[in-house]
Amino acid sequence: MMRILLVEDNLKFVKLIHYFIEEENDQFQITHAHNLQEALHFLENQEFDVVVLDMYLPDSQGIQSINRLKEKKMNRPIVFLTSLDDPDIRNEAFRNGAGGYLLKDQIVNHFIPTLRNAIQSSQSS
Repeated sequence: MMRILLVEDNLKFVKLIHYFIEEENDQFQITHAHNLQEALHFLENQEFDVVVLDMYLPDSQGIQSINRLKEKKMNRPIVFLTSLDDPDIRNEAFRNGAGGYLLKDQIVNHFIPTLRNAIQSSQSS
């Protein structure tokens, strides 16, 4: 089972991901955090295989979110989730430790493969 921490403030999008994941039977367990502070609390108290992190949260935005996770010695792979298809932001995310970059309008086809790739990459490095 893949344990996912989903950090996303848009509840409609959270429901969409849950709906999509339900089709995959019991292969995934999703814990939802509404903001980065809540995510940090979950990370201190639970084990996750991957963090799916919205780039724009109420309490943290962009690369700042990855840096805050690094400050807490968070060593799980991070997949940035965004609506922006911007190569500069994507490259900056990878330079700062993201293990994946996922566009919100492409989750149906790319969500699971992106998470698996991020986990595999982090295990081989």
